[in-house]
Amino acid sequence: MAVRKAERLIVTSNIVAEEAYIQTEYAGLRNEIEGVSENAGIMAITFLMQLGVKELYLAGMDGYLWDMEQNYAKEEMQLRTRKETIQAMNKGMNQLLRQYAEQISIVFITKEKQLSVKKGREEENEIKGKI
Repeated sequence: MAVRKAERLIVTSNIVAEEAYIQTEYAGLRNEIEGVSENAGIMAITFLMQLGVKELYLAGMDGYLWDMEQNYAKEEMQLRTRKETIQAMNKGMNQLLRQYAEQISIVFITKEKQLSVKKGREEENEIKGKI
């Protein structure tokens, strides 16, 4: 039996989608961490944790590099921003992932570049970014 696209659609409350399978509150997925309060990847992890997921495998969620061309597969998605903003984004993502890793198992299945659930990695990456 074929599944209709709407039966697989999960959206947040700020998106109009009458046929969505699940619509969750946008505000309930936000956080207060500078640089990542509305990061889609972090919000997705928050949503999955709210559903009771105990083990999470991440691919491609490796943080942001100083060279913008390396951050996205498509040029039109490239984020042009200052190094301080990128540093705040990586720091915030590291902080939240470490908090989440205390509650669930998080495994990176692609190489970690700027993010890690292990303590000490964040400082190492900040130093690399300044070189």
